[in-house]
Amino acid sequence: MKKTNLLNYLLGTIILVSASSVYAGVKLDDIDVASDDRLLFTAEQKVPGVAEYKSLYCTKLGDEKITSDPVLLTCFPERMELLDEGKILQIRNKDGLSRYSTEEGKITKVDDGNHGKTLRTFPIASSQDGKWYCTVNPVKKATGNLVLVNSKTLLQKVLVENVDLDYSSMKVKWAPDGKALLYENNNSVYFATPDAVVKNLQVNENFRKIGEGSIDSVQWTQDKKIIYLKDDVVYCIEQNELYTRGLYSALVGNGKIISRLPVEFNCLTDKFWCNGKGNRIAVISRGNILSIYTVGIEEKNAHAKVDLICPLTEVAGTSLGYEMFWTADGKALLWNDSMDYADNEKTGTIYSVENNMAVVAKASRSIAPVMSPDNRKLAYTDNGALKVFDLSSMLETASYDKESVISVAWAGRNALYIGGKKTVGFFNVLTKESNILFLSSVDKAYWNAGFIVTKISDEKGFYCYDAEKNIWVPYRIPDVELSAKDKNGRYRAYVGKATNAKYDNTIFVRCLSGKTYTYSVFPDAMKETCNGRKVALALDAMENSEGLGKVLHVLSEYGIKVTFFLNGEFIRRYPEKTRLIANSGNDCGSLFYTAADLVENNFVIDASFITRGLARNEDEYFAATKKELTLLWHAPYYHDTQLIRTSGNTAGYEYVSAFSKFSDRTTYERSQEKAEPYKSASEIINGMVEGLEDGMIIPVCIGKANGTRKDYLYEKLDLLIAAILESGYEITDVQGLK
Repeated sequence: MKKTNLLNYLLGTIILVSASSVYAGVKLDDIDVASDDRLLFTAEQKVPGVAEYKSLYCTKLGDEKITSDPVLLTCFPERMELLDEGKILQIRNKDGLSRYSTEEGKITKVDDGNHGKTLRTFPIASSQDGKWYCTVNPVKKATGNLVLVNSKTLLQKVLVENVDLDYSSMKVKWAPDGKALLYENNNSVYFATPDAVVKNLQVNENFRKIGEGSIDSVQWTQDKKIIYLKDDVVYCIEQNELYTRGLYSALVGNGKIISRLPVEFNCLTDKFWCNGKGNRIAVISRGNILSIYTVGIEEKNAHAKVDLICPLTEVAGTSLGYEMFWTADGKALLWNDSMDYADNEKTGTIYSVENNMAVVAKASRSIAPVMSPDNRKLAYTDNGALKVFDLSSMLETASYDKESVISVAWAGRNALYIGGKKTVGFFNVLTKESNILFLSSVDKAYWNAGFIVTKISDEKGFYCYDAEKNIWVPYRIPDVELSAKDKNGRYRAYVGKATNAKYDNTIFVRCLSGKTYTYSVFPDAMKETCNGRKVALALDAMENSEGLGKVLHVLSEYGIKVTFFLNGEFIRRYPEKTRLIANSGNDCGSLFYTAADLVENNFVIDASFITRGLARNEDEYFAATKKELTLLWHAPYYHDTQLIRTSGNTAGYEYVSAFSKFSDRTTYERSQEKAEPYKSASEIINGMVEGLEDGMIIPVCIGKANGTRKDYLYEKLDLLIAAILESGYEITDVQGLK
């Protein structure tokens, strides 16, 4: 490797990381000062919901301040995608977007305009050839603009404004050849062609409408047809007919009817998948029932043939979500993520669902499974180890357990890019061989003969930073012990206390020659900030349990403790799920023994009614969990009177009032009847965050309301938590506000 002026080269190739982009909780450490005044240090990223890791930075010291912004030398693979027909491996994390050229073996840092806006990265939807992808650029905390991006030029075009942000999915589906895409907007599905979009030749959206519904109402087949479900009707639309049907939809309808379902499809609660030929579909209704049908029967109004109807009640624990896979030979497989009632651990299970539900594999704490391009293999993780599952033999055919795997991207039928906690590498599924491309993170790095060197592990040995390609290469060093230096003849660097709450500490530099002066590498770290702002989350379990598993998983993922308020109706209906909440480590208060609205005119209540109701709820909770409730409570729906509040006080309970300006209990029907404004979950989050105050209690109700809503706040709890944290607030349980 050529010995170059490392710092000057880095400034031209890597994005500069300013102090303002360092998130709360960052810990600076592992300093090493070179003889030419270059400084190495690590920053440990403590981002909720993302694995902890150390990033390596380099900067140049000066007499009164650093002479260049710190430069990032590692690349953590929070998300990875293969783009531009396999020529680019894209790596994304909160530090920004990087691209590894598979032809040149070189990393380039790219500014996509979203750097520093969010704690975590959002998914993208890329075309199969990787020439295009769609993403949502955040505008507010929970909403943004859906854009189409040219993978090579990074040219962006807005498809839809003001769409919901989502950490787990994109409301876009690409045609197999990448020449068209489907997207959702305002409760309808539309198509677009990327070439027309970038050339500003796209016709008005009204003429590109597939039909009413959501992105879950449509699927592409391998021969580029669209299967569209509306109510109980199954439509088939040819890709070459899209514009014709868009322009003349009033005359020709939504497409060719190929079957009718025995049960209507609800695009708000149901999901469906089709096989490559489009002649078999699988529907999961309300997350409870799996149905598989054969469709495409010649008679126009013929009902689909029922291949399988299976209740999903056999799933162990509480479900976090489902995904369906169709193998190359037409077999149907179901992946289910669930949270075990016994230990609250996330488990992924693969079921064969041809004749019945049969377990074929299990995995603990897996990443989202990824199908190979030929639909013959499935990649997932089990306790951090990569597993490759052959879908023909239904057996594990390869594994990689040298480090914890964070993300993967298929590089063909038999190869994978593996994003590990320490390295990003290439893995051959057939030969089981792997090689390191670059480093994800480092524990510590050193200067050695002018080079930056780190030891990955005893097995993988030492690696040296290649400034020309921005990657790391194997390095053989003399048999000497590496040691870091905190000073040279001109400067001494040390770690000290920061006054800014966004920093756990900071790095100070003291000049040892000439004018005596001490400064912080990050000046913002020494600026006073408003500390101690807190809000509490109150999770209300009233009558339904939908989404409880995901809620508990999100809380665990973010390491946040909240207060659950449990109603007697919930405890009686779901004793197992009540125990799941009780054993989760969260605070549990009372939501009274009945779910009735206590201030309605048909109720006549007195102090005895309240105290007896609270006592009954205590008894039922103890019978279910063998634990006691915290002496906090609120009335159902937070509807109360002075009598209700004081009666609870006499029973030893403290009454809790919560933020009530916005609510996801307002359904479409209630909005019409009561003239209450209907707001989506994302709009509610935006409104809540804009009005955050120290000491605020934010209510989130588990389960669905009686009526129709497109989405619920509990479904976007991860987005709400991230928005609060990004606004500079700590999240606690109700007692933590005292």
